[in-house]
Amino acid sequence: MLALQDTRQQQEKRHTNSKKRIVQYYSSNPDALLKMMIALELGVIGDEVRSPVIAGMTSLSLFFVGALPSALPFAFVSDPLTGMMAAGLATGVGLLVVGAVKTWATRGNMWLAALENLLITVAGGGVAYVIGVGFQRVIGDEE
Repeated sequence: MLALQDTRQQQEKRHTNSKKRIVQYYSSNPDALLKMMIALELGVIGDEVRSPVIAGMTSLSLFFVGALPSALPFAFVSDPLTGMMAAGLATGVGLLVVGAVKTWATRGNMWLAALENLLITVAGGGVAYVIGVGFQRVIGDEE
């Protein structure tokens, strides 16, 4: 048991010494600190150059795919209410899936992330609805 305590104390001492050396290095080397922060915050390493065309096309593609669940049902039904219900269901499922997939990057709970994504979107939709109703009342264009 005593040997185990010595090992833990040695590990803690090495860990503390490592932290001190790292802090000392980055405190005395601001360029290295800046490069590390850029890599951690922006995901850009060194002189990496990304194509704006590829970034734009990727963004366009992702927005297009993200809009499909809410728009596609209307292409297959003639009744607007049925289309709205199908679009709402498809969008809800899509939001749950995106929230769950997000956990690959965040290492969180898949179900909580899925529910969080859905609830944030519902809250945003509610705020947008209230703003729209308020705007309609302000301009006085009630039908």
